Amino acid sequence: MIDRLPPAIQGQYIVRDEELRGFFVVVGAKRKTCTVQGECRKNGRRHHRKVAIGLAGEIATREARVQAKAMLAKIASGELVQDAPKPPPASDVTLRQAWDRYRVANMERKERSPATIRNYTDHVERVLADWHDVPPKVLGDNPRMVAERHHQITVASGPCAANGAMRTLRAICGWRADCRRKTRRAASTGTPCAVATPRWSSRTCRAGSARRATSDTRSGASSIFSHSSPAPGRAR
Repeated sequence: MIDRLPPAIQGQYIVRDEELRGFFVVVGAKRKTCTVQGECRKNGRRHHRKVAIGLAGEIATREARVQAKAMLAKIASGELVQDAPKPPPASDVTLRQAWDRYRVANMERKERSPATIRNYTDHVERVLADWHDVPPKVLGDNPRMVAERHHQITVASGPCAANGAMRTLRAICGWRADCRRKTRRAASTGTPCAVATPRWSSRTCRAGSARRATSDTRSGASSIFSHSSPAPGRAR
């Protein structure tokens, strides 16, 4: 039955199983993924969980349905639901704050292309929206949580979208970790101004050099005229 489903012309579509609630197939242009989605209540809150069982063609429909039942039971028991990360201390920089600073320092100042900035913004603002209040350090200390999010995005939007979002997250978290190292090193050496020194792009540097050259030329010209010799026959 699953083999008869036509590939998606654009994006993906879902075909739900009529016998088992919560079991469905995500059909894309090149692959069909057997998936389950269930919910449970834990700590007074309702949690939703989506898990990929396997690819159609690699697993039989009957076997996929058996695994789906077992996985839905685990989801209902709360076994596969992770507790939300603890709120960060007031001194920690959140992912949203780190992104705002990264965008200015590493994208706008370096004059990245508008398409690149749009892609990064979409990853942070839409795909990772529920992590805005989580510090990058918490994500770095919980690789399993990041791996789970990569899997969820892969199931929902495909591997390309998941890999792109993770590249954006890695760039922001890596930049933030580098800033923390520079801050500690500057504090230990007594040179805190080095941390705040911006890294200008080559175009900005060339423009600055041109302005300085123009200023030097003008000052040189003023110096020549101010020290010009007096006209002949006139007293100084």
